[in-house]
Amino acid sequence: MLRSPLLPDLIRLLALPIFGWAAWKDYSTRRVPNKTWLPIVGLAFTAFLLDLSQIAGNQAVYRETPHFFIATIISITVLIPFGYLAWYTKWLGGADAKAIMVFSFLYPIVPHYAVPAVFTQLGAPRAFPLLFTEYGVFSFTILLNVVIIGITFPFGLAIWNALHGNFSPFMFVGRPVDIQNITNSRGVPIQTFFDGSEEGVDIGVLKKYVNWRETTVEKLIDDSSSYRSFSIGENPGTTAETDTPISEPPLDESGGGDPWGAVVFLQESAFPSSRITPGQLRESLDYLSSHPHETVWISPGIPYMVPIVLGLSIALTMGNLILVFTVYLF
Repeated sequence: MLRSPLLPDLIRLLALPIFGWAAWKDYSTRRVPNKTWLPIVGLAFTAFLLDLSQIAGNQAVYRETPHFFIATIISITVLIPFGYLAWYTKWLGGADAKAIMVFSFLYPIVPHYAVPAVFTQLGAPRAFPLLFTEYGVFSFTILLNVVIIGITFPFGLAIWNALHGNFSPFMFVGRPVDIQNITNSRGVPIQTFFDGSEEGVDIGVLKKYVNWRETTVEKLIDDSSSYRSFSIGENPGTTAETDTPISEPPLDESGGGDPWGAVVFLQESAFPSSRITPGQLRESLDYLSSHPHETVWISPGIPYMVPIVLGLSIALTMGNLILVFTVYLF
């Protein structure tokens, strides 16, 4: 049986590919299944119990017992409430908040990953991470890296837009997309081009609507009058995914049915009425069909699990980004 003091940190490292999978799911679907966190929590508790057993047996040669317990308590009591508050105030999504909470007891103190001698003889460092505050709380280092990466995103987006000749006040927060290709993108329209709407409609909703009508944006634009004149019996037969009621009867003001089938679509799709109303969906579809050759600025909707995983990966290798910038740039 392995009794190396490095074993708890090696177990923690197994969480990295799971985080990577979560980042991919967040990028591709904007959803991270709840079951994702079960193995990570299991790894965190297993590593923590091994730490306790090795400290009790005086095996944790690179862990100082007081620091280990103090850092763990600080990490848990700060990051778990912070993650919950960030979710409650809608500053972060549920998956992002859970990731921050998990960091609190997955990496409360600086891990130690020794590099085999065969690599150090070739010039590799003796261990990772490289730069860190020895008596700091490592989960704070991860969170700091995530914040720094998130701050750089608008500047990267602005550079991308500048290289493509897209100059606008929106160039730091979005990119232009042709309306004909809008469902090939991800995010939310920045401009309030849906007359009367308080906020843009998520492109994922538009994409699902187009699929629900078994059509394309091009066909919807070319034959907008037919698609707008939706009859109740015209539902293409999708299976209801939610019982969330839509507080609007399937009739417009003139009693002409359900324009665009907005009510029926929202009743049969997994979009609660608190997220989008039939009126908002109708306004967006009216605009798309009447402005077929325009471009709109789209906020890509950052999948925050991506900078979270990048921040974790950098913390495990380079360490604290502020120290990295200080040492290598000054």
